[in-house]
Amino acid sequence: MIEYQIILNVYLPDQGGRTIKQVVSCSDRESAITKFKYLSTLATDKKRQRELNDWAQENLKVPGQIVGTEGLFAVAYIKLLP
Repeated sequence: MIEYQIILNVYLPDQGGRTIKQVVSCSDRESAITKFKYLSTLATDKKRQRELNDWAQENLKVPGQIVGTEGLFAVAYIKLLP
């Protein structure tokens, strides 16, 4: 099984201003690539900051301000049956 993961750098002003990494998972390659391009564009375009903040509030486990993308990775899992 292959899962695609986008690693984001997220700034948390409510927690002392620290920056953490968060993972956004996708099940298929095409949606992962599309989402990665979308988030990378939003993170670099200062005019679309509101749209980026809205996306972060809806989709991140620990909402914060996305300050950049770290990368897109494919992760392979092997399912072991008992």
